[in-house]
Amino acid sequence: MIRSIFFKEFLKIRWPWLTLVILNGLLMIYIFVATRHLFIMDHAEIVWYRVIHLGQIYFRHLKYAPLITGVLIACIQYLPEMIGERLRLTLHLPVPLHRLIMAHILVGLTALGVVVILDMALLALMTVRFFPVEQAWAALLTALPWWMMRCVATCVLMLLTIILAAIYLPLFYARIFFKPVEKTHLLFSPVTQRFLYKEKIVGELPPEALRKSEDHHAEIVYRDEDGTFYSRVEFEQRLPFIYYKNMELWGLLPLRLNGRLFDKAEIKENRQVLELKAGEINDRRVARPLWPLLESSPGQVRLVFPEDRFRMTARAMEFVNADTNAVDPVLTTRFTNALKMAGFRFPARSVNGKFTILKPFDEGVFLVDDAYRVFHVKRRDNQPVVVRQYYGLLLAGDDRLYLLTYDDYRLVPLPLETYQPDRMDFKLLINPLYLTGVWSDETTIRAVAMDRAYRPLSRYAHTMSRAMGFPMETVYHLLFPFSLQLKSDDTGFIRFSFTPGSWLSLIGILVGLFFFVIGYRSGRGRWPGMLDIAVVVLTGLYGIITVSIIHLEAR
Repeated sequence: MIRSIFFKEFLKIRWPWLTLVILNGLLMIYIFVATRHLFIMDHAEIVWYRVIHLGQIYFRHLKYAPLITGVLIACIQYLPEMIGERLRLTLHLPVPLHRLIMAHILVGLTALGVVVILDMALLALMTVRFFPVEQAWAALLTALPWWMMRCVATCVLMLLTIILAAIYLPLFYARIFFKPVEKTHLLFSPVTQRFLYKEKIVGELPPEALRKSEDHHAEIVYRDEDGTFYSRVEFEQRLPFIYYKNMELWGLLPLRLNGRLFDKAEIKENRQVLELKAGEINDRRVARPLWPLLESSPGQVRLVFPEDRFRMTARAMEFVNADTNAVDPVLTTRFTNALKMAGFRFPARSVNGKFTILKPFDEGVFLVDDAYRVFHVKRRDNQPVVVRQYYGLLLAGDDRLYLLTYDDYRLVPLPLETYQPDRMDFKLLINPLYLTGVWSDETTIRAVAMDRAYRPLSRYAHTMSRAMGFPMETVYHLLFPFSLQLKSDDTGFIRFSFTPGSWLSLIGILVGLFFFVIGYRSGRGRWPGMLDIAVVVLTGLYGIITVSIIHLEAR
């Protein structure tokens, strides 16, 4: 009997399913042509940089294909049964109910699984055609959650409806009524010896902000730690080491501060910014399979990307040419031997650097070998330079942050209070007179100003305007008892997270239940079933939408 059910379902969905297979194949052909077009319009190394390092998803059109395919297969399977009321006849067959249901689900899952496997195989073959094999794995890992989540469409259509509503309804509401507000910019003024900040005001604008807004938008305010408002020009004049180009334009350079005279050249030479974001910690970001090693002496003003990328294998520092997608044996041997001569022990534990050409010069990469030793590797005139010294920021196992100085590689502890690297972003701003450490979570930003001997001079903490909330937040909590997210703002991974509502959500559920029962009774002439009511009580607005679409009833 089960075989007969399988055969019946096969006969019912075979031609629509074959049409879906062909449409998915045409979509993969389109993605192949679009990917090939990227390499025609630009150099291969630039395409590799955008895809591998900037995270450009060249197969983004595939994102919604599993969802649409799964929903269509579910509709093809179950809508004819529901409309023709043939499901009741099926329930009278001499087969246990759970086996009957499982047989139908297995047919749908198998149909969707075949489409998924074909799409994955075509994506892998296409990726290997243009990129190294590591990128093929990265592409499959990126696309796999799209396919896996869509299987829910054939298993439990009701659950999928609730999940999608909990993801997208709060998201759409937030995009309509909540304006994106970036974090406050907190800085230390070498002129006034006070902290200044720039932020976007949420809610009612203070009258002082309106009076000072003649040269900028009123919702953007410039203030100091005492609450004094400034115009944009006044703000920038108090931060001459940051806005030195405007200072030069206004004729205010050279500048005399603390008995010293600073011109444009000296300011540029002594400025530096170091950053460590929560999502950049090694175990909280997606590992990149290949990296560029820029030429430190490019022979021109601007840095350029090389025609190759390197990867760290179990035995070598392997270079892959972007034009031919093949290993470069000369560079591979040259750099691997240089590392081995310096005492590097393969395999590497991590590769660290700033992989961009938007910087004044390049200082190579830092490699951590299997024995946890750090090696500094540069590319100079296409020859390797390996140094067992380093500089930058160092995060210790106890969450303390250190500065590795540029000149003598001295380890300097930074006086940061309440810094938590797992959920806070950190920035160190260095100018000719002071160092300013700034760290922040989603609501509060803190800073410490230090002299050039790393001694703390002043501290300040500020609750950002973005933490105050929007007027429409009350309606948000009334409408949505919870929300689901498929991403995390402070990591590079896609994670499924649950955010419960507030006590206002309970009021919203009760009000929604009342109108749902009244509307159901008046529209259909009978009271809703207990299963309908239970779904609405547990999920609020999402349950009302689900019951309206699927029309669940307790049977």
